[in-house]
Amino acid sequence: MEVITAHTNADFDTFASMVAAKRLYPDARLVFPGSLEKKLARALGKVELPYAFDRVKDIELGSVKLLILVDVSDAARIGRFSEIIGRADLEVHIYDHHPPPAGDAGIRAALSVNEPYGSTTTILAHIISEKGLDLTPIEATILMAGIYEDTGFLTYPSTTTKDYEAAAFLLSRGADLNKVSNLLSAELTPEEVSILNDFLHSETTYTVGGIEVVVAEAYAESYTGDIAGFAHRIRDIEGMETLFVLVDSGDRVHMVARSRSDRVDVGSIAGMLGGGGHPNAASATIKDVTIIQARERLLKVLSETLTPRRTAADIMSFPAITIGVDTTLDKAMEHMRRYNINAMPVVSDDVVEGVITRQVADKALYHGLGASPVGELMTTGCELVAYDTSIDEIREKVVAHGQRLLPVERDGRVAGVITRTDLMKLMREELTGVGVGAGERGIVLKKLLRERLPQWLIEILREIGRTAEGMELNAYAVGGFVRDLILKRENLDVDIVVESVTARGPDAIAFAAEFAKSRDLKVRTHPRFRTAVLIFPDGFKIDVATARLEYYKKPGSLPFIEQSSLKLDLYRRDFIINTLALALNPKGFGELIDFFGGRRDISAKVIRVLHNLSFVE
Repeated sequence: MEVITAHTNADFDTFASMVAAKRLYPDARLVFPGSLEKKLARALGKVELPYAFDRVKDIELGSVKLLILVDVSDAARIGRFSEIIGRADLEVHIYDHHPPPAGDAGIRAALSVNEPYGSTTTILAHIISEKGLDLTPIEATILMAGIYEDTGFLTYPSTTTKDYEAAAFLLSRGADLNKVSNLLSAELTPEEVSILNDFLHSETTYTVGGIEVVVAEAYAESYTGDIAGFAHRIRDIEGMETLFVLVDSGDRVHMVARSRSDRVDVGSIAGMLGGGGHPNAASATIKDVTIIQARERLLKVLSETLTPRRTAADIMSFPAITIGVDTTLDKAMEHMRRYNINAMPVVSDDVVEGVITRQVADKALYHGLGASPVGELMTTGCELVAYDTSIDEIREKVVAHGQRLLPVERDGRVAGVITRTDLMKLMREELTGVGVGAGERGIVLKKLLRERLPQWLIEILREIGRTAEGMELNAYAVGGFVRDLILKRENLDVDIVVESVTARGPDAIAFAAEFAKSRDLKVRTHPRFRTAVLIFPDGFKIDVATARLEYYKKPGSLPFIEQSSLKLDLYRRDFIINTLALALNPKGFGELIDFFGGRRDISAKVIRVLHNLSFVE
């Protein structure tokens, strides 16, 4: 006996592949090994089936001599037919577009055709065409539905030229696109509307390894329908790049994943969770876990899979506060007190010559050496690291040499510094799984932005990010605007900070002038403070400031300004809940940056000052 079968919970591509395989194996019996996706089950009532389909219980497994598997290569997904896999007298043929499973899950086959097309139906349609076999219009229509369903009507990133060629062949054989559309369209039942609503309200966006990933969840103990269909609908509604849908059905959690990003291979991720698929679409079933445990397991796999190699540039503080080699120790001590630092690089023409610490400078002053140049008492032979040095190598240098401060060089000049505190924070993040880089990141507020802000303001913020990107700047919304966004309070008083990604890049005044060109805005500047105000035709204003460091000669005086980094800019603010920032550049738009724990304070309803001299200054 010859049998054509596929995976359990069959979809349109599975069904169409079985119909196509029947043309290649006309004597074979068609058997679904398990349940059908609800969308397919409904559609079968709308179409005249060209062949009869048997139930698996009507098949005498011992009589099967040739097993033709379509759309599957994994023995764990073919129901009862897995019982005969490996039998000496059984011949297996496989047609599949999913990557072959690793290890023991794979099936040894006499014939295996595996192509990375958008659907398995495409593979079989090409074979039918090459062999010169004919198709009836209803067969061509079913095959077209299989290709369209698995490629999103030939729009998914997994779609290949072979899928288009197969579709053209099927059209030439009488495929009816009106019937295809009717087969693939399905109205949601009240139960499905409720579940879709649960998904949309549970959406949480995580940034892992610099990539935005959305996770949506729902509880549906009695639901056995088309989870993949929900994933497509949610992704179409929200327009996200990568989506993971989790459904708790009581004793197990079903996961369906979809990705448009070439950086996120959901097939590989699903494989690590016991499932499989291809880079753009995959699924897994996780048994004996709660939905919370499944989510945590997924996030762990994502962090292990997507976390990029981290370097000195990711954790360093910049710009580096340095002092010249000929500067007196009196001046060096004054410098360290002013900026509240305990060590700094000593440079000559921006080249690091050594490091001076507050402890050494303090002892030198005690011994009356305040007029001596720093170069005489600095620590020489200190370790330096390059901008792209790995974190592991940095740890080794700090531990091996006991160095308090590690200067970071780029293009022969000092670009920043790494302190022991920076490394301690990094260790805490790695142990707790909280944060990316120097502060708590990874929370994306795009959904909150859509809910709380008018669309015109969102477009302005996006344009600010695009303009900054073009000028090699990072742009952030900061302060009370971000605080009130999280508190869900009305606040359209927008403050922007721009941070240069180069040592001597453009400032807020240059940025405001460039941005104003695109919208014909007025600009009011304050050169001393390196700030500007964008004035829109309707009177709406946005304040733009350069990421800057301020120090005060005496309490209550006007500050002296130096260009700085976002972190140091936020550190000069008053309350910790006012130190939040929102990334606006295109790559990380909507990402929350929280160096000092402001979101935690908001949740705890606590107000803390950032440092003891906030109000004195």
